[in-house]
Amino acid sequence: NDIANLNAGRTDVAIRMVQPHEESLVARRLPVIRMGLFASQSYLAGRNPHSLTLASEDLIWLDPAYGDIAENLWLIAQGLEGQVCFTSSSVRSLQTAAVAGVGIAPLPAYAAKAAGLVEIPQSGLPERRPWLVFHRDTRTTPRQQRVRHWIARQVAASFETVDVLLAPAT
Repeated sequence: NDIANLNAGRTDVAIRMVQPHEESLVARRLPVIRMGLFASQSYLAGRNPHSLTLASEDLIWLDPAYGDIAENLWLIAQGLEGQVCFTSSSVRSLQTAAVAGVGIAPLPAYAAKAAGLVEIPQSGLPERRPWLVFHRDTRTTPRQQRVRHWIARQVAASFETVDVLLAPAT
């Protein structure tokens, strides 16, 4: 959950959810992650997901200690902080809790669908824009280029996207 310090020399490549601005780093866009609110069939208990009122539902959410991340800002803007019944610092934990029927969770659509969860259509959660980040000095290193291209292909396949695998460096 921490941001790896690529300048310390212990990390060669990282995937970040915010674009870095350090001069020594190169950031390449990865495919957008579509986010949504998801619940299990057992939580829904036959209710129509189109007719839910989120202000009356149990929400499972990312820890507020993360601060101003997109999901937490959305929750506050909707006035739904009081509906949160479970928090975690792990998206995997949120997904596990949603599968268990604890409540409705903000999750990447590709992961939630793979877990068999049902999307709550009125969410409007913002998309996440991940970045593949690496040190400028390794830009032309063949071994590192192969690893970065492999990561980009795997991410694109996981997110079920047909976007260009690597956008131009910024």
